Amino acid sequence: TFLIRIEDTERKLHVEDGERSQLENLRWLGMDWDESPESHENYRQSERLDLYQKYIDQLLAEGKAYKSYVTEEELAAERERQEVAGETPRYINEYLGMSEEEKAAYIAEREAAGIIPTVRLAVNESGIYKWHDMVKGDIEFEGGNIGGDWVIQKKDGYPTYNFAV
Repeated sequence: TFLIRIEDTERKLHVEDGERSQLENLRWLGMDWDESPESHENYRQSERLDLYQKYIDQLLAEGKAYKSYVTEEELAAERERQEVAGETPRYINEYLGMSEEEKAAYIAEREAAGIIPTVRLAVNESGIYKWHDMVKGDIEFEGGNIGGDWVIQKKDGYPTYNFAV
């Protein structure tokens, strides 16, 4: 079965009539498919937002994800600091070293300032992540080497591509 699913979670990259154009280009190349947004529901990632939200809520409830209130400016400043220090740029958990009271005060302050959070996956930095890839074989990463806790839901409420696929 050959199916086409449209990745449309990056709304700022949306091109009017782009989906139709892409499908026409594939047809021009002689490609045909069994399933697509033309014939089936939920073949656009934006049509599955409720499903993604369900799992994001589950990860939040289980403590496997958290809301992050770091601003783009703060992220850029930290990235620059790391580069100047010769470090590999990575996200540093903003709650690191905070007590529960300090964390609650920080969140309240950020929310009062109108900062909309992203949701980040809480990566176990001391863990080892392993899986078998059909092309590359066995893959293994140390949690501390994958760049920190990555965003799974953007400020606009849309999931990131990596989470949605």
